[in-house]
Amino acid sequence: MKKIPFFLLATSLIELILIVISFAHLNSAWLIISYLFWGIALPVIAFVFRDKKQLMFLFALLCVLIIIRISDQIDNNSLVGWFALVPLFVLAIAAFDILKDLYAKERSLFVSTFIRLVIGYDFATHTVEKLFAGPAVHNGMRSFFGPTVIGNFMNPDNISLFWTEVMIYWAGITEFTIIICLGMGFFTRFGAFLTIAYMLVASLLAHHFSAGYTWALPGWEFLLFWSLCAFPFLFKGTSGPLSLDYILRKKEDA
Repeated sequence: MKKIPFFLLATSLIELILIVISFAHLNSAWLIISYLFWGIALPVIAFVFRDKKQLMFLFALLCVLIIIRISDQIDNNSLVGWFALVPLFVLAIAAFDILKDLYAKERSLFVSTFIRLVIGYDFATHTVEKLFAGPAVHNGMRSFFGPTVIGNFMNPDNISLFWTEVMIYWAGITEFTIIICLGMGFFTRFGAFLTIAYMLVASLLAHHFSAGYTWALPGWEFLLFWSLCAFPFLFKGTSGPLSLDYILRKKEDA
């Protein structure tokens, strides 16, 4: 387990090389910059936090998931995306090493920690589409956010491109904030509140509520489910040891 930081650093550097090589097939400065940013951030995190496995896991997991999702959005068969599963596997081993003692001592907190990580980091899938996957993917979302969301406030025949863009960026920034707050456990209770509020707003503005209580169609069952999963983290002391709240509090007490 002591070699986990080394393996993460080594695989992260290979991932960065693959990202740079992939630039030859990209024609978007936005996409190249975001790809490069997360590609550089991953090995930097692996090196800087090599002796702090909790921080290494929390930050590196964010980078890997974003890289995988960017790759998925632009090319499902990209070597960048497939190879990113290797550092993801290394992080899975790191998570096992971190959480095994918690499982042995307090299984209920182990379960809640696992659920919090899943809920929070799941939003990486959605924020990438709006902020990091380049103009082609971002612009493709206008057809939904325009008539469906902005159409609540404006005539569908005269929808403002400016407000459509504002709504897309607002959604992406909110989702990214949920990753930091709930997924990484930084002001966890606020992250839980933001998740529930976001699900409520989405159910109303995106017409999920009017579609009825259903999962397969764009109904509000999924949104209610995610809100109820986030609800317990509104309470104090539920973030668990694998969270920035716990790490920072422990550092203050030292």
